[in-house]
Amino acid sequence: MSEDLVVREAEPSDQPDLQRLRQILSEELGVQRGGQVLVSHEFSAPRPDAHRTVVGVLHGAIIGFADTEIVGVDIGRLGRVRRIFVEEGAREVGVGEAMLEDAMAWCREHGAFGIDGYALPGMRATKNFYEMVGMKARLLVVHAPLT
Repeated sequence: MSEDLVVREAEPSDQPDLQRLRQILSEELGVQRGGQVLVSHEFSAPRPDAHRTVVGVLHGAIIGFADTEIVGVDIGRLGRVRRIFVEEGAREVGVGEAMLEDAMAWCREHGAFGIDGYALPGMRATKNFYEMVGMKARLLVVHAPLT
């Protein structure tokens, strides 16, 4: 990891950057198969037991973020990377990996037995990213429009 790369908890002053990055992510996902449902349903679900947002900062600029949460399920506490995003020009330099490592550590600290993340069907790079850190698919969601 570059010494110019910092992952830190988001601060109130980061909100304009977070809004901008979340908008870019929503636009990218919205054109993918299943993206509109993911953005409108999963990203707006009720508050979890605990949540945290971190930002990835490279050379002093916020270029990514990760929203992580802990939810209670019947078998214990489950960590979930609700959203993780790095601006296109800054991908593949370790920002996403650093934020995901931070998310995993935070979930461990909060007693989670595992961590989930989202990848849409056509997002091969996202699936590869998760697999690179040892995450494997555990659930496939199928969908049919009813209108």
